[in-house]
Amino acid sequence: MAITVAFTTKQGVVCATPYIVITKVNFSKIPSKNFTAPATVPNTTVYASVYYNQAAYTAQNDPLQDIMFQFNVGLLSTDPSIYSQAYTALKALPSMAGATDC
Repeated sequence: MAITVAFTTKQGVVCATPYIVITKVNFSKIPSKNFTAPATVPNTTVYASVYYNQAAYTAQNDPLQDIMFQFNVGLLSTDPSIYSQAYTALKALPSMAGATDC
């Protein structure tokens, strides 16, 4: 699973058809005993990598940029896949507006 959307890296590299893949998802179902988390505190941290295109990813080239963001996993969601929910959250980021699945 991956997404694509026109993307310009922090270094100014313009990617018309980047290949953006989630590389790691950290989910914290239960906060520490001494922490009372309001519902607005994200319970999931997602790491993604941006490759110039799918060929660069397939060739195992290094990513051009890494992305980290947080969101709340829907534990009662109709979609039980944490990765699917993470991709939905990734596509909802302002920098990923208009992203489509690869």
